[in-house]
Amino acid sequence: GRFPRGSGARQGGPIPTWQRRPARWADFHTAAAPGKMGGFPHGSSAWQGGPIPTRQRRPVGICIHLTPHLHFT
Repeated sequence: GRFPRGSGARQGGPIPTWQRRPARWADFHTAAAPGKMGGFPHGSSAWQGGPIPTRQRRPVGICIHLTPHLHFT
């Protein structure tokens, strides 16, 4: 009963792995999204060359979603 809502436990004791993962996932996702959008390794010329059709815009979103998976592996 010392910890009001578990906030004390977070600072007082070690953070469980299950709680560390969500934080990293969110941080990595937000950090990767703008970085990837700034310059894609593949298809970067398409971004700078001209407007991307809706067809190609969708795969780009999937690529960003796959980024966390690469980090996990």
